[in-house]
Amino acid sequence: MYGTWAGYNAATLSAGMYFPAGITNVDLRNNIIANSIVNSANGGAKAYAIYNAGASTVFSSINHNDYFASGTQGVLGFLTTDKTNLVDWQAATTQDANSISADPQFVSETNLQPFTGSPVLAAGTPIVGVTTDFTGAARSVTTPSIGAYESGQATAAVGWANLQWPPTANITEGQTFTAFARVWQDGVTPGDGPGAGIESWFGWSSANTNPATWTNWITGTYNQDYGNNDEWKADIGAGITPGTYYYASRFRTTGGTFQYGGYNGSGGNFWGTDGAASGVLTVNPFTVTSLPWYESYETQWLPIGWSNSNWDNSKYGGARTGTKWAFSNTTGSLLTTPGVVIPASGTYQFSFWHRNESASYPQNMNVFLSTNGVDFTVPVATIVGAINATYSQVIFDLSAYNGQTVYFRFNGLSGAGGFDYGICVDDVEVKASATTWLGASTTAWHTGANWSNGVPVSGQDAVIAVSSNNPIVSTAAAVNNLTINASTVLTVTNGGQLTVNGVLTNSAGNGGLVLQSNASGTGSLIHNTANVPATIKRYVTGGQYHFASVPLTAAANPTADVFLHSYLWRYDPTLPDWVKYLNEADPLTVTQGYMIWYTGGNTTYNFVGNMNNGAFTAATPGGSGTFNLVPNPYPSAIDWDALAGWTKTNVANATYIYNNTQYASYVGGVGTNGGTNIIPAGQGYFVQASGGVGTLAMNNDVRVHSSQAYFNEPLISDLFRVAVSVNGKSDETVVRFTESATASFDSQYDAAKLYGHASAPQLYTMAADNKMLSINSLSMTEGGVSVPLSFEFSADGEITLQFSGVGSFSEQQAIFIEDLFTGSMTNLRQHGNYSFNHLVSNDPDRFLLHFRDITGLDESGAGWQVWSNDRKVYVNIPELNGQRVSIEMFDVLGSRLYSNEGVLSSPTIIRAMNSGVAIIRVSSANRVYTTKLFIQ
Repeated sequence: MYGTWAGYNAATLSAGMYFPAGITNVDLRNNIIANSIVNSANGGAKAYAIYNAGASTVFSSINHNDYFASGTQGVLGFLTTDKTNLVDWQAATTQDANSISADPQFVSETNLQPFTGSPVLAAGTPIVGVTTDFTGAARSVTTPSIGAYESGQATAAVGWANLQWPPTANITEGQTFTAFARVWQDGVTPGDGPGAGIESWFGWSSANTNPATWTNWITGTYNQDYGNNDEWKADIGAGITPGTYYYASRFRTTGGTFQYGGYNGSGGNFWGTDGAASGVLTVNPFTVTSLPWYESYETQWLPIGWSNSNWDNSKYGGARTGTKWAFSNTTGSLLTTPGVVIPASGTYQFSFWHRNESASYPQNMNVFLSTNGVDFTVPVATIVGAINATYSQVIFDLSAYNGQTVYFRFNGLSGAGGFDYGICVDDVEVKASATTWLGASTTAWHTGANWSNGVPVSGQDAVIAVSSNNPIVSTAAAVNNLTINASTVLTVTNGGQLTVNGVLTNSAGNGGLVLQSNASGTGSLIHNTANVPATIKRYVTGGQYHFASVPLTAAANPTADVFLHSYLWRYDPTLPDWVKYLNEADPLTVTQGYMIWYTGGNTTYNFVGNMNNGAFTAATPGGSGTFNLVPNPYPSAIDWDALAGWTKTNVANATYIYNNTQYASYVGGVGTNGGTNIIPAGQGYFVQASGGVGTLAMNNDVRVHSSQAYFNEPLISDLFRVAVSVNGKSDETVVRFTESATASFDSQYDAAKLYGHASAPQLYTMAADNKMLSINSLSMTEGGVSVPLSFEFSADGEITLQFSGVGSFSEQQAIFIEDLFTGSMTNLRQHGNYSFNHLVSNDPDRFLLHFRDITGLDESGAGWQVWSNDRKVYVNIPELNGQRVSIEMFDVLGSRLYSNEGVLSSPTIIRAMNSGVAIIRVSSANRVYTTKLFIQ
């Protein structure tokens, strides 16, 4: 048996040969029983060569067998108890005098013929009636071989192998390091890639012995060619407990036996040759240095740094949280934590949860503390006659151990009820003891004198008790579990950011937790508990439009009167149009966003009820191409670019928020008009369906505190921004180049143009499929790209376009704006703006932005460009600007299509009659520039 499988739990076993209780008269001779299988799901599982669930009398005859259990979970056999070596097995069977426990040296895992020199050859005993082997070859009548094959296969060998690096390694338990080894075989390893038929392993042992005797081996991975050698590597350390170990490499070629590599200072060699020896690994004990520390046995068994004797993972009973727990029904079983460093100041506690497997059979357990990991003499808990089959918690004060490293040991004992029933342990934790609000001096959350055990930290529980000063959070604060007692009020002001990592309990009702809001911002809360009552405020300025959301659960039954004295609309994408609310009692759907207009100066809305938390799906009824106004449903900001937490099915990757005069759009790290990846609390925003009816879902992973993550656009290469401002109203559009984008609308890279206020100027570019875009992502084609730029405004007058981002392009990239109305070309590397006279009657599609690579370099190294767009040829040769030149155009047969002389401007535009391939030649008194061009 070989390979890896995911077993159920640590009690799951595998066996090369298994004998259930009750069978008799078994004659077992001349067998190779090899098991190297690994239970990947449970490190405590066992892989036996042979397992006998009955007595030794099962076997009428058992001898001349090879029992080989390799791998990290290998055990030779089981007969009443584990037998870890051949001597113990022979004593248990009282037979097997001529059996062996050795690597049978199979050709491969699927070819079970041994190599020549295998210990199983000629090691068997004659059996009546067995005269031929698996292949039909005759068996020896005196000393047949053990196994299916009578003879071995000739071995092949690699020419050289080593342990390349490192000679020593020092890691902490739970970590790994990478070991490297090289191998050479004539005619095989020279050349690219791994040599055909080469296999690699890396192994380790606690004994500094010949690696051929080791049992812990893992498969190597090909790393690179190094001259005529192949280099292999493996990560060593997983599952290795503290101590000193030795490691080496192992190689085999097709048809060969294992050959071992060692390290020396001269490049290494076969192990034992020229002083080539094993590397030395030091594994240091794992120590917990950061609190809170929590273990629920969910990630792995045994957890890193723990030691164990006769405890099992999730065998009987059940978990308190998750699906895993520790279990023991064995007298004197010991389960020990790693060392935990207790800080020098503060008050800390150790806690765990326990239950009995059965309510009918009492069980006992002692828990002790040690300060050196050896002497466990301090009693933590004495559990006698436990019959409760539901979990109870034990809490132990660690005040006496500040500044020390402590260890905890669970000692399972037999109970009065017997019957092998056991005890369960789950959710072991060391953290700061809870702190209670006293309000002794002020309302300030971060004042230590206001708390019984100091200002709470992220892993600490906190209780808001009745006091003369109710607490106010005005900056960032974090707790584990937070309890707000009745008749108290916790306020989070604008700028305040409260994170509750554990359970949030508000016994004071809607008025007991208040998130304030004013012109400077809104208080932010990130929590993980459903149906917590609160009052969430949102400040808005009057006399303008806002997109809004209702951050409450549907069960809160919000109605239109939460936006009292305001005009209120929802957006119906099936019309598509805005639908106005006419009655204050109209119910509001919390899964959609809203648009509001407050008629007065400024106001603050109050959202009262249970807050949204966890999984949320927005209403997106519109079909492909339509826009849906969706909400931020939480009492905190959300991050549109969060790596986890979003489900965006048939939803384009852009967001749109109205900022009173324009839409702020955002997609893929780029925003216009202030658009960012952060969507504030209480904010509604548009998304566009793409490819069908969309699904937009999210969970707590998308939540952030806005001040810690508001988007600050980094310098993005090849990004160009055009902006305009008229009479206090503005707009902007972006063109950026990225390899994954296309010239048409890309739902993951582009943002559509949504028209802003009628009195505001409007800027946008056009995609190849005639879609209007506020953010236009393109791939840079060979030679460059020309992008149509459009402008609209409701009044005549002089307009100035502002340009930025030129510096994000290569210095060899030419960037021009062409005014199709006047015919002028402006070099935007030399001018940061362009002014023009606008008439309402002008065609909006007035401009072209030209992004052009160099066509060639002149004698001074300066770049020059010749390109074509819309049957026009553009000639830009800075070296000849202002000089008299001759410009000629020829077809591929040499016929002249165009010829003219004049002073060259930057650039000069000539009109072509037809599309196709042409030769452009520009001549001055002493220079000639020639290029082939496809006129499009």
